[in-house]
Amino acid sequence: MKKSAAMFALCALLLAASAARADLMGFNFLDIIPEPHISAMLGKPVPVSSFALSGAATAADAPLDRALKDAFGKDFLEKTASGPGVLSISFAPASAFADADCAKLKCDRAILSSNIESYALKIEASGDGSALASIFSDHSRGRFYAVKTIKKLIAKYDGRRIDQTIIFDYPILEVRGVLEGYYGAPWAPADTLRTLDWMGDQKMNIFLYAPKDDPKNRSDWRSPYTEKELKRFQAFNDVSILNNIQFCWEISPGVSITYSSEQHFQDLIAKFHAVADIGVKCFVLAFDDTGKALSKEEDKARYKNIGEAQADITNRAYESVIKRVPDAKFSFVPVEYWNENVTEEYSGTVGDILHPDIIYGWTGNEICSWSVNKTDADFVAGYINRKPLLGDNVPVVDTFMAIKGPISLGPFQRRASDLHLSILGLTANAMPWMYSSWVNLAAIADYAWNPYAYDAQESWKKAIIDTVGLDAYSAFKPFAVLNQGTLINHHDSQDLRALIRKFWNNYHAGDLSPVKDEFKMEFQAIAGIQEPILNKVKNQFLLEELKSWLGKAAAYGEAGVIAIEVADKKLKGSMTKEDYDEFAAAVSRVENRKGEITRDALKSFFKELKEELKPEN
Repeated sequence: MKKSAAMFALCALLLAASAARADLMGFNFLDIIPEPHISAMLGKPVPVSSFALSGAATAADAPLDRALKDAFGKDFLEKTASGPGVLSISFAPASAFADADCAKLKCDRAILSSNIESYALKIEASGDGSALASIFSDHSRGRFYAVKTIKKLIAKYDGRRIDQTIIFDYPILEVRGVLEGYYGAPWAPADTLRTLDWMGDQKMNIFLYAPKDDPKNRSDWRSPYTEKELKRFQAFNDVSILNNIQFCWEISPGVSITYSSEQHFQDLIAKFHAVADIGVKCFVLAFDDTGKALSKEEDKARYKNIGEAQADITNRAYESVIKRVPDAKFSFVPVEYWNENVTEEYSGTVGDILHPDIIYGWTGNEICSWSVNKTDADFVAGYINRKPLLGDNVPVVDTFMAIKGPISLGPFQRRASDLHLSILGLTANAMPWMYSSWVNLAAIADYAWNPYAYDAQESWKKAIIDTVGLDAYSAFKPFAVLNQGTLINHHDSQDLRALIRKFWNNYHAGDLSPVKDEFKMEFQAIAGIQEPILNKVKNQFLLEELKSWLGKAAAYGEAGVIAIEVADKKLKGSMTKEDYDEFAAAVSRVENRKGEITRDALKSFFKELKEELKPEN
């Protein structure tokens, strides 16, 4: 996208977001993720110290029972309680939601009765110091999400209070989820299971298993799974079901498949059937990041181009899977998965041939799209004859980049509020660092649930709190600011970049005194980022992932404090070889650490300064 067009698109997105939030004036934002569709406060928060079931929960609902025990205690379904501090949970049909409350929220009863993810919720104090949370929904998933909302509202006050509020809630995007699709080894199974539980809390409903470095999904796709490997997928699928998530399995044979080979097709189908037989009902056949032309003579003899070949084998695979699993979902990821790469020869051919029930994956204008709006989705839909499913390459940082590169902890932004009108849903491609991905993924869950109320900066704040806790927010936020660069955001750490420019302007003017104190204070703060995070963040898995970047930040801070003193001495003619050696050693300590902070801002600054300060002899 040209810069002028990009800026116009950004302005349009900001104006649309502001207008959408203005439409909700008079209502409340509850500051949880995802933000409920619409809510109104009924009074001050009330104390909560225990929980009880009022009446009966619905029968034979394993996800709901699990959610209740997770939110309110393992013995919740067996115990009774009353009196001050007790929050009682009750369930009722959608029709029982009071007309006055519905009118207050301008709720739509048609949505409440038909949308399987919708619910209404009323939380109010009783005269004896207790409170009642009444859930109104006709659907298992709606009741499940209502419980997740109560859990978030309690966590907001550290488990001690809950808002008195009424809520009418449902998602705008039907499909909302996570794609494990980076170049790198799959997450450890225990980490995947934890993320599936976490996704349930975020009201996400799809998880796609597609790591590029799982050999049997890509480079060695023809080899059958072992029993142990299938049990791993079965565990993922079972936990997904308990979180109202659809587990999807992807295979990517494009690196070596012969499209016209019956043996290759049978090998492919055998993999689909093996996964289907353990209960999986969602499948993806992917050809992204493979060649755009047929390379084998037998394929050239049968097909006019690779688009026809891929559409044909996908249709045949789809038909075989549907016979075995009639209610299966089936998706296709093309070679031309972004707009700048779309051609009529390939995308037009695929769109014409591909079965209309097959979902089509797409990443926007670019592989990693700076912005995505409705027009972008409409463009590709004109070729493929269906709405695409957005596989957004945020916050992905592939392993080969992450070893020496950045980690993404920034806001999710520049996705239009009306984009949902032209896409089936949104899946976000995570990083190899799973727990670190949660900051971005939480914000994405917030956007996908209600893009019209979405505010990138507010959601970023909520996402950090959701990930590390309120007590750790103030400690963690400066670190997130230093690491908000992504593959689509090169505009991170603007204040720090401005300070570096100010340093160089004063340095070249021969006097660092106007910037010295500010520079030193900033780098002292960076040097001190690590310790409060280690002390306050309770998620040890997250801290283990971030230790390289935390250490790198501290090393950069220490180097910066030394740098300003040595540079000042250089200008005053008093720098010694020992001064320079101390600075150079500090820079070496930075360079010896894995990862990168602020993308290239600090790295470039210290490289340039090291050369500038080098003694002439």
